[in-house]
Amino acid sequence: NEGTSRSCSLVLSSQDGKISRRVELRQGSVTEDGLITISNLRSYESDGEYLFSGSSRIRGFVTTDLEGKNFYPNSFAMQDGFEQGAAGITASFGETQPDFVRGDEVEVELDGAVLKRNEDGMLVLLPANAPVRTQTTRIGIEPMVTKLSSMGSGEYESMFVSVFNLQPMEGS
Repeated sequence: NEGTSRSCSLVLSSQDGKISRRVELRQGSVTEDGLITISNLRSYESDGEYLFSGSSRIRGFVTTDLEGKNFYPNSFAMQDGFEQGAAGITASFGETQPDFVRGDEVEVELDGAVLKRNEDGMLVLLPANAPVRTQTTRIGIEPMVTKLSSMGSGEYESMFVSVFNLQPMEGS
């Protein structure tokens, strides 16, 4: 939810009215209670490393697939936006392989975390504390359609994208 937080009461009843249950639903905002957007986090990039201090955190959906091993070892990618660039980040954990599945919502504390470029030039967040899976239901994430020219800008780094009309050539 990229807007303000919202909530509602939902009453579910059987057709004959004999069974009824009230369910309270709440959808938080991506920027409430110390949360910052991944785009904002990425803006802290500086020459070298940036060390976070304080009680801020990020929250987003995992875009990598543990079973497919389609990402760096002991890392996962997450994003908190689905229609714009710069909404993805890679989180890395040294020797620990996270067990998150694509579509899990994950929260990462930033106190003590380091933001830096890895040996391949990718912006990586190294949290001091293990990220946690939130209590939300796993969602199905569809890739964002982008163009090859946008991919080279770094705008979609660590995001789940698809590129159409791309013909790889030998040696490219």
